[in-house]
Amino acid sequence: MDSFIIIAILVFLIFLYLCFKYNSKKVPKTIIEENKDTLKFDVVSPNKKTNMLFETADLQHYFENTNTKPKETFIIHQPVEEPKAINNIADDVNNFDLTDLFQPQEPMLQLIPMEQAALIRQLHQQIMPIMPMMPPVVGIYDPEAQNVHDSEVGRGVRKIFSDHTLLKHGEFDVNILIDDIIDYSAGKNAIDRGKIITVLDKVKQRNATITNVNNATELELLSTVWKAATQNPNIKDMLLTQIADTFENSGVLCPTGFVNRISTALVVDNPERFPKTKELYNAEIMQIASNLRNELELDTAYSSKDDVEKSIEFKAKLLTRLEKDYDGILTVEEIQALIASWIDLI
Repeated sequence: MDSFIIIAILVFLIFLYLCFKYNSKKVPKTIIEENKDTLKFDVVSPNKKTNMLFETADLQHYFENTNTKPKETFIIHQPVEEPKAINNIADDVNNFDLTDLFQPQEPMLQLIPMEQAALIRQLHQQIMPIMPMMPPVVGIYDPEAQNVHDSEVGRGVRKIFSDHTLLKHGEFDVNILIDDIIDYSAGKNAIDRGKIITVLDKVKQRNATITNVNNATELELLSTVWKAATQNPNIKDMLLTQIADTFENSGVLCPTGFVNRISTALVVDNPERFPKTKELYNAEIMQIASNLRNELELDTAYSSKDDVEKSIEFKAKLLTRLEKDYDGILTVEEIQALIASWIDLI
């Protein structure tokens, strides 16, 4: 009788363990959600159409720093119409007819250069008040140079910070934070250390709100990374590298650029979790699919099947492989969304 009770207890404990193990896998990690207040633009260029996330402080940064990246361009449009092709614009911005932007036109081929700062600032002042009701289209000369604003990259940044408790302003001393990082940078060469000091001074002054990451400020996010870095020297070293790299072309990157850079320090030991654009994910996944197809073709049992059977088995094994490879990086739903446009074509 006693042995029966012991066996029953063991069976019950094993049952509880299996239930816990199963549920721990099925309950998704809480991910910081995309903020509806983050400006999400459709981006149009001659070679690309995508969507990007911008903080209001990002736009202000570009408007005020026209020489940071000479080829960057911005123009804001109503989303229901195609952007207007702009080739020549009168130097006198007071004579520019703002209503022309809202007429149906050909897709944008050439955009307003950033040198037209006064005009862009004028557009910004007149259109920003209606942004919450009518998200605009933003034209950018070179979207590839603006990957930090890619919505997929923004989601990757949110996932990274989801693993950490975001520090609030009152939970750390700004001056101590900056001084500690600068002190640690003493091991860097003079040029990089100078960049780090310049970047930190700029970030301390502007301390923009990052709506994409739960409305935390730049300094709150920096402090969150630095707290994690105290437990991992790799994070410290990567953070310094990324802060120095935030200084480009004699200027400091926009707030989103800064936050995206420093976020990668938190996953320095897991570089596969670095934020990526949709294009990069697609390229990676298509390479995985190609490799898997080649592996399967070497299997005589697989190669002897008809095309329908091959397709079914290939898709099932690909999804299983991707779930394993991107565990903790992409959800099953996100993977399915990425491959939906081409999975039936291969």
